[in-house]
Amino acid sequence: MAKSVSSQIQKDPRCHDLGSETFRFLFRKVKAIFLYHVIAFVVLFITKALLEGYSLRMLVRKFLDYVPNLLLIQKLGFGSPLNRVEWYICCMIFALALLYPLCRKYYSMFVHVLAPVGSLMILGYLTHQYGTFAPGTETWAGFIPVYLLRGVAEIALGASAYELSVFLSKQPLTHSVKCLLSVSETLCYLGALTFCVTTMSAKYEIIFTLALFFAIAASFSRQTYGNQFFDHKVIYFLGSFSLPLYLNQVIGLDIAEKLLPDRPALQISVCLGITFLSAGLARLFLTVIPRLKNKH
Repeated sequence: MAKSVSSQIQKDPRCHDLGSETFRFLFRKVKAIFLYHVIAFVVLFITKALLEGYSLRMLVRKFLDYVPNLLLIQKLGFGSPLNRVEWYICCMIFALALLYPLCRKYYSMFVHVLAPVGSLMILGYLTHQYGTFAPGTETWAGFIPVYLLRGVAEIALGASAYELSVFLSKQPLTHSVKCLLSVSETLCYLGALTFCVTTMSAKYEIIFTLALFFAIAASFSRQTYGNQFFDHKVIYFLGSFSLPLYLNQVIGLDIAEKLLPDRPALQISVCLGITFLSAGLARLFLTVIPRLKNKH
């Protein structure tokens, strides 16, 4: 978002139609996601219908329950979540809709003041109120879902991280400083990863969120050593493949949970296999096949 706004400002500092520009930005975001989302939705709905033995009447009723999920508005209080990991996409879209106009109209004020201060206030409120940034996808703070608040805070922090990366990229750093920055970047990533895979108390979330904030800014500044190893078509493929993997993981999870015995190694293996297979087929259907048709 911040990179897009920055590019727009360089083309034309004045925004002549903020509403239309915001809509076009959101449309591009949703368009990039939507077909992958629809495929995952259809496959998951069919899988769930077969696993739970829906009657025709139940099939229609359940589909109507899940229509808000299909439209990506489920976390605003509508319907039931079929693809339970998509809470983030729903919150991301609406957080961007709220933040893009602010970022575009008041860019400097937003990335330097409003975003970092507002984010820390929101995340501090969530920690004080619930003991964590993520108290549950069904938790509400008044008329706002808590996960939408979290999405707004973390995306706003991302905008400030972008501005920090731009600042770092313009600094004439010495070899020693680049080495120190590279080591700090790696330690921040390792610390955040360690926090994710251990049972460390949620009260430390803010520390490792800020560590990620710094690490991401350092990485995108291209002032750290090792970046050239990631500037490769294989890495870009893995990045693009992460979306179908993310959207299709619930298919494997549900099949492993419903059909397999309670043996973790077996369940994990089958879950991963199904996730990669369904994600691969979705990518094949949406990218490889259209390219082959265009060649002919």
